[in-house]
Amino acid sequence: MEGPIRCTQLSARYWYDYTTRQCGAFWWRGCLGNANNFESWEECQTFCAGIGPIERKTTTEEPPPMPIPFDAPTAAPPSQVQPQPVRHDPELEHQYPRQQYHPQSMEEICRMTVDSGPCANYEDMFYYDSFSGKCHPFIYGGCGGNLNKYRTREECEARCSRFGADRNEDLMPTPDRRYGGAGPLEPVKVAPIPVDQAPRAQHPLAPPIAEPPSSHSRGPRK
Repeated sequence: MEGPIRCTQLSARYWYDYTTRQCGAFWWRGCLGNANNFESWEECQTFCAGIGPIERKTTTEEPPPMPIPFDAPTAAPPSQVQPQPVRHDPELEHQYPRQQYHPQSMEEICRMTVDSGPCANYEDMFYYDSFSGKCHPFIYGGCGGNLNKYRTREECEARCSRFGADRNEDLMPTPDRRYGGAGPLEPVKVAPIPVDQAPRAQHPLAPPIAEPPSSHSRGPRK
């Protein structure tokens, strides 16, 4: 007898959400699933852009009466509530535009900056900070954001710790790179200070430091 199917080849893929009419990212384990699975955001948009929920046909015919269970003489048929599709909010799209960068590898995902997303369904999750080389907790809004988010610290470390940190002694992160952007690391340029112009520390109770004689000064007259 064959054992259960194990799908362990994780990769970043994209799916179409007809309620918001947008493509979103998800983790695919490499097998099973359905056809709503695309290798890139562009491919997802090409196949599915503009497709909304299927409209139900309206009819004037009365539905057939539901049989009442013999052991529940007072039971009544449940009310038929039609689900309401989630409407797309243009204002939300304006405030939180669609992400333009789509990662192609696990390393690129781990080096993405933390993004809580536009929603307010607060969830405790973890992200990988490529500058420190560690996983840190953050509050995820429940939608949007990027793939650099994990349920547990162990999951975050298992996927990203092998890539190490982005540290370089000659480079310092700009605010855009560290806190929400994709700006490059800029080298810090420090101009050398001449020795004769460098400030010298002096104790407040110590006698003043005598200035060295200038090369142009003349000796005492005889």
